[in-house]
Amino acid sequence: MTFNITPAEVRAGFELDAAGALVDDDDFLQVSGLKVSYDPARPLFGRVTGLTLTPPGGTAIPLDPTDTTHCVRVVTTIYVAGLLGYVGQVTGGALSVVPKQDDCATPITDLSTVIVDANPLTAGLQELKQWQALVGYVAHLGSLPAAYAQPQGRITSP
Repeated sequence: MTFNITPAEVRAGFELDAAGALVDDDDFLQVSGLKVSYDPARPLFGRVTGLTLTPPGGTAIPLDPTDTTHCVRVVTTIYVAGLLGYVGQVTGGALSVVPKQDDCATPITDLSTVIVDANPLTAGLQELKQWQALVGYVAHLGSLPAAYAQPQGRITSP
């Protein structure tokens, strides 16, 4: 699935991570191109201190974790997208993540409308599966870059 969310909503998702509110200790959000900094000593749901986005082949762009006006395009699995309401539920409404259309204002109420079509030239919807995206990405690379041989340091704390 692909849709838009604000940097503040990106932060909200990672606040659950920083709070240990995901399913178990082995679960954490994995995001390509995003570096998240947090301080575990800060109050609950206020631990994310920084977000930096680095587009493929681009320069790092700091994101304002309080920004509720600009949008970031995200791609995720149907499972993760289906859990977005969990953010508001777990935080008692203090935080939320609402997928939006390209105008960054109109909420997407039917997530089935944003499923990525693996082959848009063929009639009907051929849902792009996570494994297909991974295989396509690795095939495009030819060989894995050396950077993937070690942790990327995308989630950091002091």
